[in-house]
Amino acid sequence: MTGNHTRSFFEKLYQNCSSSTKTVEIRRLPNEYGKGYPSIDSGKSATEIAEIIEAFDNKTKPFGVFFGVALRRKSFVDEDVNFVPVEVPALWADVDAVNLGYDMAQTLLAIRMAPGLLQPTAIVNSGNLLHQH
Repeated sequence: MTGNHTRSFFEKLYQNCSSSTKTVEIRRLPNEYGKGYPSIDSGKSATEIAEIIEAFDNKTKPFGVFFGVALRRKSFVDEDVNFVPVEVPALWADVDAVNLGYDMAQTLLAIRMAPGLLQPTAIVNSGNLLHQH
């Protein structure tokens, strides 16, 4: 996604959510197992989220970028800081088409043919997974 598309996606996804104290969890995971460590960031606005994602979303960097749909708030448990889900703006589902041996085009067609309210508003193809929101 480009910066404007990323920002627009997050603006629409969280448009009916409340409270500016909640954040979106963003994870950067190494593309190759054992090649670095995952890291977690968080963003509060669509612009901030898009900037974090765009900084790592290209083929020359060794990380994939993922986000948690649920809005989160910091929680302190046993001196550890955790981000716990507190508001869910949408339903989502991930279909691991490639690892399950499904044809990606056929899987996408089946998703688009779902009846009425089951049709996703957005589909993100991460290469192996189809993330539906």
